[in-house]
Formats: sequence, structure tokens, C-alpha cells
Amino acid sequence: LQALGQARLAAEAGEVPVGAVLLLDGRRLAAGFNGTIGDSDPTAHAEMVAIRSQLLADQLAEMTPEERRELAALIEQGPPLNPAPAMMMS
Repeated sequence: LQALGQARLAAEAGEVPVGAVLLLDGRRLAAGFNGTIGDSDPTAHAEMVAIRSQLLADQLAEMTPEERRELAALIEQGPPLNPAPAMMMS
């Protein structure tokens, strides 16, 4: 039923209505829904979104409070205004 709820969220977001829930021993680890359209990411299928969510949660759990504060500050700042141009191959 949780995956159906995620699918409803996908439909409301204008995505293909697919949801996924990762479980371990009956316990919910993560959930996600399709984001291929809104994120312009052809890999953002529901199961991949859920897996990425769990991986991020694992990484955050391993960070110190200071590292989490630094990450939050970077996220708040957003991308640099003048990102370095991609290197050109010769």
C-alpha cells in the first residue's frame, strides 16, 4: 500500500504513476516515486529514487554534526553563479 501512495504522489506531480518502497525485515527503509519528467533524469525511476534516498540517509548518518552543518550551508548557498566551464577534450 505504501508503494501505491508513492505512485499517487507521482501522478500528482505529472509523472508516470509508479512508486517503490524499500523494506528490510518488514521495516520501511526508504520510498520514492518516478521523477524522470520533473527531474529531467531518465534514471529517476521509483526504485532508483528509493535506493538513492536510502544511500543518502546512510551517508548522513555517518557524518559528524559539523559535516552535516557544512553540507547544509552548501545546499543553502546553491550552485555557484559562475561554474567552471567543462574541460574540452583536444
